[in-house]
Amino acid sequence: MSRALRQRRQRQRRTRARRRTLVSGMIIASVVSVGLMGYGVYLYISNGEPLPTTKTLKPERIGQNSIIYASDGSQMGVIRSDQNRSVIDLDKMGKWTPRAIVSIEDRRFYSHTGVDYEGVARAVVKNAKAGAAVEGGSTITQQVVRNLYREISAEKTLRRKAKEAWLAKDLESTMATSLGSRRKAKDWILQTYLNLVFFGNNAY
Repeated sequence: MSRALRQRRQRQRRTRARRRTLVSGMIIASVVSVGLMGYGVYLYISNGEPLPTTKTLKPERIGQNSIIYASDGSQMGVIRSDQNRSVIDLDKMGKWTPRAIVSIEDRRFYSHTGVDYEGVARAVVKNAKAGAAVEGGSTITQQVVRNLYREISAEKTLRRKAKEAWLAKDLESTMATSLGSRRKAKDWILQTYLNLVFFGNNAY
């Protein structure tokens, strides 16, 4: 056997071993993340606290600019709010901005139900390998919940993450029922996220 062939086979074995390790790590991380989320919910129940829902929480008012129009319908000016935001419907944003946000923030957005267990597992594996928090596991829906319902604590605690995950799943279910389809619910959540998220320089 030639030296080049031996080296190629060794590289292939190392690649297969790394893949097996990664898959095993993701499976373990998935089980752990689901277990932690379940434990977080248990903490609420054991303390006699009712789990929050999107119906029992009051959403934050989204500050936006006020536009002044003349009697003929032409725009005369804009009064800026403390957050420089103009709320826009998803179909008026063009196709690339929503696609780019989903690709960067939450690639499995249209396939999960509010919580991406695979994403959480991947984040756990990457953070463990890096020895630091280099990647988060929050979905777009969880980020909407965090910004829309300020009653949720900003602290990085298990109880807060459990509450956030619970509300994300509740929001997706509630909106799917309200709008008549899961796809419409996803589009509404993405539109809300894009109108909430801070893009820097006081621009929303």
